[in-house]
Amino acid sequence: GVDNGTCIYWNMILRSVFGGSKRRLSVWLKNGSCDGSRTRYQSADIFRLGLFSQNGSDLFIKSGSRPCVSSSNDKNLESTGSEKTDGSSTANDHLHQGLSEPDFKVISVDRSALGNNQSVLPSIKSTHIDSDEYDTIPDNMKSLLAAHMRRSGPLSIAEYMRRCLTDRRFGYYTNREAFGSGGDFVTAPEVSQVFGELIGIWVFTMASQMISAGAKGIHIIELGPGRGTMIDDVLRVVLKLMKNQSHRILLSLVEVSEALKIVQRQKLQKYIDHGLHVDWCSSLDDVIHQRKESRFESLAPIFLAQEFFDALPIFQFEYDTENKRWFERMVDVNRVTSEEAEETQNNDELRLVRAHKTTYASMYLQDLVYQEVLSEQASMKMIEICPDAIVAIMKISESIRASANGGAALVIDYGGHGPIAQSIRGIRKHHFESILDNPGLADITADVDFGALLRATELSNEYARYHNKPREAVPFSVVTQAEFLSELGIHERFNALVQKMQGDMDQLKQLQSQYNRLMLPDQMGSLYKVYGIASSITPQMIGFSKSHMNRYKFKNKVIPDDEPTPEKT
Repeated sequence: GVDNGTCIYWNMILRSVFGGSKRRLSVWLKNGSCDGSRTRYQSADIFRLGLFSQNGSDLFIKSGSRPCVSSSNDKNLESTGSEKTDGSSTANDHLHQGLSEPDFKVISVDRSALGNNQSVLPSIKSTHIDSDEYDTIPDNMKSLLAAHMRRSGPLSIAEYMRRCLTDRRFGYYTNREAFGSGGDFVTAPEVSQVFGELIGIWVFTMASQMISAGAKGIHIIELGPGRGTMIDDVLRVVLKLMKNQSHRILLSLVEVSEALKIVQRQKLQKYIDHGLHVDWCSSLDDVIHQRKESRFESLAPIFLAQEFFDALPIFQFEYDTENKRWFERMVDVNRVTSEEAEETQNNDELRLVRAHKTTYASMYLQDLVYQEVLSEQASMKMIEICPDAIVAIMKISESIRASANGGAALVIDYGGHGPIAQSIRGIRKHHFESILDNPGLADITADVDFGALLRATELSNEYARYHNKPREAVPFSVVTQAEFLSELGIHERFNALVQKMQGDMDQLKQLQSQYNRLMLPDQMGSLYKVYGIASSITPQMIGFSKSHMNRYKFKNKVIPDDEPTPEKT
């Protein structure tokens, strides 16, 4: 490997080509420069490739410099410049003395078809499937997953969840209408437009603070906008209160489904026609990168995430009291003989299994966000964690902290204040089911650990204070959806609508049903939680009067005592 950087591509290649196989590999890593500027990557190289060795293969790594074949016609080996000319070896040559010389083999590639107009690629839309890869091409998600597991072994629940929801050919969100009464579930914005209007009031109050702090406008970012129902209601209220100054608003929607992007554009076209600029992004990273452009410097970010975090992939672990260790739970295909398969006529049944050794995902349990909770919850026998959620909330916090004119975020989802034991489930036709029943045909969701989100926000602040950053992302303790909407005026809004009904009993019953769905404790009122983050420049946030600006303190010091601590700003 030449110019490996941090070995991300090596990691991907090895997992794709050799994942799950019992093969012996020898890998020589050659960095591009010999002046020592890349020595910092050596530990990252070994760490990333070392994860692969836990798959059961024997992986030998030699990090440093070795000759490599520059081309198939070059009989001489390219000198790296780091080997001594007197014939003596460098320290790196003694790093792994037990390794034998690799057998270099020349691989020739037939390029004769590259000039032809006819495609030489298989006629399959999804790049996950190749006609040569399987005996029969899978025509559904379960068969695709089963074929993969038979070849490469079990999948983590996180990877299983990711594939079932976002696979380009069979993924749940990429191929079907999930929302509304005709779909599999109903979200709060679909229950009543009042919900989105109240979120619009919240956005306006935060935007007013940011504009007062010097922002020329706001950058609204919604994660997982669905059919665009909530952002439609939000924009209607915000533009009305801002006197239709659409030039002061820029909207970014993070959406993976091409079909939903079309629906969202149709719903927002009336705002686009009046000058609103809308960007569609495929990931939060795209938005973070986008905000580095000069046109965003004067725009304060406002993040909205309504039922977004519950769809992020989770890992599940089971505690082994005998070994005193956590082992990952995974999804595997039933291992049956050909005779049994003929009898059952179904060779694709899935099952949950427990890993018999430590997997690479176990390293997430060592993160500070989870470490103290696990030590305090010694009685827990199972736990779900969502590293993607931690990364996302840290990126959001950093974006808010980086804005010179303030910023805010609002997370609304179902979940709890502490660690989740076992909540992952499938949802289809408004009923719960096992995640193994209908992969690709049912939504897969898990409760959100709001306590972990709060700790992650404060952890990012700890690092910001250590590096003497001038601003913080202030976390607000979690409140219920009923408490949040009450403070925003849901009672007054529904009473005003009741007055407009003029005694129409059918419409009054419909309003009562909508109110109950949003507010009653046994429905969305208490099951759904709301978490807010605000910049220390604009720390006032409506909807959280029953909360407080939380200052979570880690028992284990984030910054070691032997490190110099800079003065507080």
